[in-house]
Amino acid sequence: MSDWRSEDETTRLNILSSRHLSSFDRTHSKSPTLDAADLPPPTPLTLISDPQNPLLIFHCFLFVKGREHQVRIELNDADETALSVGSRDEVLPEGFIGEALNRAQLFFDDELSLLLRPQESTLRRRLRQSTSVQEFADELLILVERVYVEHVDQVGLPAVDYYRRILVDLEEIGWQSVTHICTDTLRTIDISLPDSSGRVHTLHLKLPVDYPASSPHCECALPSPFDPTWHSTSGLVDVVRQFEVTLQTYAQFWSEMENLDTRTLVLEPSAPTPADSCRRIALARHASVELEIDPLKPRHIPRCRLIGPERVVAPLRETLNRNLNKWDFAASRSF
Repeated sequence: MSDWRSEDETTRLNILSSRHLSSFDRTHSKSPTLDAADLPPPTPLTLISDPQNPLLIFHCFLFVKGREHQVRIELNDADETALSVGSRDEVLPEGFIGEALNRAQLFFDDELSLLLRPQESTLRRRLRQSTSVQEFADELLILVERVYVEHVDQVGLPAVDYYRRILVDLEEIGWQSVTHICTDTLRTIDISLPDSSGRVHTLHLKLPVDYPASSPHCECALPSPFDPTWHSTSGLVDVVRQFEVTLQTYAQFWSEMENLDTRTLVLEPSAPTPADSCRRIALARHASVELEIDPLKPRHIPRCRLIGPERVVAPLRETLNRNLNKWDFAASRSF
């Protein structure tokens, strides 16, 4: 039996072979044999306490994508006093408090252990955050369902033409612009390009297995969603060209926001990204202004909302309204 240990060795995530799991069924099953027609349809999650040790050991049965997996959760003996007396029922009561989860051991069947091995840190985090065994079991089901989708998505390898097309596209784009690529499948690619002022922006691409029949999924930090036009003859080159055009569209906006960030005391956001078009700026003691800038018209009058006690912001509002007609649309100004 192998195990995974967290850095502080308080959480051990172990592989329990199907032989050990099935021994529990043989030892503790006292129900009469049922025909398949008599059995109820499997539920996604069943959680029961162990008949021999109902306070400390729990058996979790997960039914995902037509397959059943078993997980055994063992709590630390020292935490027995923290457990609810009512937990001796076969079905774990909702709201069951299990602080012992921080030092729990998890035993998986062989297949599930392989699927969850890359999720070790996520499992540890779910254990720390859960306040009951039931809550952790619910989170575990969600995690397993997500891993199943990702695993099926990854094992479905594209055809050879897919790889040829990707390499041709990247050659045309230029390898100097490729800042990351998943070398195992060529399914995820990062393209980094500068705008007219030299600011570098990254386009994260996730390609479907039937690319180029289907469009790639695009993620990037822009003030508006980036939704490139896609046709049956489109490719990565077309997406990148549209991304370049979009960068130039927002170049002046980013320059104005940099000017604003440099010349004013920005309260929010604390770490602005290229996607942020709002700023809250300090004006005076207990007074600030929230500006919403139009990314396509960054030098136009922004939407303003003064924040603070009325006695403080009233004179500021009066001054702002009196001078709005002096706004210079052609100039970049500091506030």
